[in-house]
Amino acid sequence: MVHLTLNRTCGSGFSRDFIEQYKKISRLKPLPQFGRTAGLDARRYAWRARVIEQVKKINSTIIILLLLLSPLAVMSADHESDAGSLSVTVDKAEAALGSIITLTLDYSLPEGASIGQDPQIKGLEDLSVVDRDLAPGRIDVKVLLDTPQELKTSGIELAYTDGEGKESSLQAPGISVRVLSNIAQNEKEPDIKPILDIVPTKKEWVRWLIWGMVLLAVLLAAAAVILALKRWSARGQYVQVTDPAHILAKRQLHDLVREQLFEKGYHKEFYFRFSEIIRRYIEATKGFPAVEYTTEEISRHLVHDPDRQMLALLRHADLVKFADASVCVHGNQEEIKAVFDYIENTSPSQDDADRSARESVS
Repeated sequence: MVHLTLNRTCGSGFSRDFIEQYKKISRLKPLPQFGRTAGLDARRYAWRARVIEQVKKINSTIIILLLLLSPLAVMSADHESDAGSLSVTVDKAEAALGSIITLTLDYSLPEGASIGQDPQIKGLEDLSVVDRDLAPGRIDVKVLLDTPQELKTSGIELAYTDGEGKESSLQAPGISVRVLSNIAQNEKEPDIKPILDIVPTKKEWVRWLIWGMVLLAVLLAAAAVILALKRWSARGQYVQVTDPAHILAKRQLHDLVREQLFEKGYHKEFYFRFSEIIRRYIEATKGFPAVEYTTEEISRHLVHDPDRQMLALLRHADLVKFADASVCVHGNQEEIKAVFDYIENTSPSQDDADRSARESVS
């Protein structure tokens, strides 16, 4: 019945493709009775057929694209899983000042990687960390809220070492925790009462302490003045009298000879003291530190013949002291006599001695 009616309408200007599409639509819904609106209804059913066909083609294309892209998605997920991951959560979004919160770091490492016994976590340097609990794939960090400002971290990194020994890190975004005041929020102004009454800051003993310090300073100043006056009044009454250099050298030589160190076999000890007496006398008469100088340095200052004789004697004394040179008793006596003669010849006259004594007293 339907096919006959459609065939009849073909002469009214309907194409064969239009009739075929109309047939497909007719399977979904019965054809209405053709009357004056038969051509309009047929066009509507044909348009619906075209839309349905286009939707089916689009759905097929989408399904094919999903099937092609699904391996890439799986590969990307596997790559992300191999690269490891890190997430950070906090047990409280807000907490009171002075309380402890827990940051939980859930991580997964690449195959063969490890974080070690003491994991290095960056981003927590400004926080007051009080404790850390380690577990496989998880780290709990306990943080003390010790400042009234909001706790914020820009980012957190967990360092690890991969299977090849290279250092790397996992990253996660930062967290924030609001810090609440310990004062009740419903009170406009807290009623804070003093524990004790106001204590006066002025104390009586402070005044007495100041006066005592002033009195002590006056007494110390007076004692210093009295001591200075005593020293000034006693000036010139006690003068240390020292023997002239030639007298002191002769006395020291006589004492050395009386000890008989050379006769007892203590040759080095004798010549150490013997050369020191000569050096001290040269230092006192020539005006340069002969005791501190070496023999060669002394030789640069002794230019006269009597002085050069003492230079030869000092060199022989050095040989005995440092090179264990042997010397006979006769030679030792000759050297002692030569030193006595040198002191006698270079000592000042009596008038010069008296003049130097007066100058030392004045």
